[in-house]
Amino acid sequence: VEDDHRLTFYLGQPGQAMVLGELASVTLHDDFVALEKREGGGTVFVALADVHAVASRPPKGAEMRRTGFV
Repeated sequence: VEDDHRLTFYLGQPGQAMVLGELASVTLHDDFVALEKREGGGTVFVALADVHAVASRPPKGAEMRRTGFV
């Protein structure tokens, strides 16, 4: 992921996934991933099998605005 991009992890099963965003760092291990939250939010350790999806968004301010919307 490029610098300053924002990652969101979706954990669990489709339709029942927990959303975990605003991450400071992500460390991939053999069987799990360590997700460190920003600003002292702690670290969550998740089995790779429980990661349903990952979303990456550009830095705030770099997103394109849709026509007709401010």
